[in-house]
Amino acid sequence: ELALKAVQQGTPEIQARFHELVSEAQQKGAGTLPPEQAVHGLADRLKEQSAKTQAKLDRIDASMKQLESISSPEEFLKVMTAKGLPPEALHKAMTGGEEEWKELMATAMQHHR
Repeated sequence: ELALKAVQQGTPEIQARFHELVSEAQQKGAGTLPPEQAVHGLADRLKEQSAKTQAKLDRIDASMKQLESISSPEEFLKVMTAKGLPPEALHKAMTGGEEEWKELMATAMQHHR
């Protein structure tokens, strides 16, 4: 609603650009929605994406706090295996070199998604 009011109160150039963008969106698959519905649909999608992004940020924050609280090698092993990393991969990384750590990080990234 605020977006529509802003467009309605905007200059003729702003109004023309808005209608141009709505037309482009309709041509790209948004159908033949009136501008009000197109804006509401866009707002709904943005809210949904925002909620998903916030949930992901919350998970990352919780994970960071958990990692920062690790105070021993045993605790590190426990946290990493709880996250789905195989104990063998952790042992290999801890007793190996840089390549083994890279492998572990690649595995961790796959499990994190």
